[in-house]
Amino acid sequence: MAVRRRKQKASLLLRISVICFVTYVAVTLVNMQLDVTAKRRELILLQQSVEQQKLENKETERMLQMGENREYIERIARDKLEFAYPDEKIIIDVSGK
Repeated sequence: MAVRRRKQKASLLLRISVICFVTYVAVTLVNMQLDVTAKRRELILLQQSVEQQKLENKETERMLQMGENREYIERIARDKLEFAYPDEKIIIDVSGK
């Protein structure tokens, strides 16, 4: 009878261990799947951003190749490169209004 009780306890302990392990594996797999899904969404957004930037780059190259669009080149030089004419005074409003 004592041997039978030990076998039952060992069997019960084994079952509980297997159930815990299976639960752990299932939770881990679900979390990994959620991470993969989130990363795929992020990848799609980044690919769309890259495509948008490529279109903007092509448009900029087209404008620069035209060479005749002095106003566009001047605006880029002022806004992005912070250039100014030698005799020009730039006033910066620091009040934030």
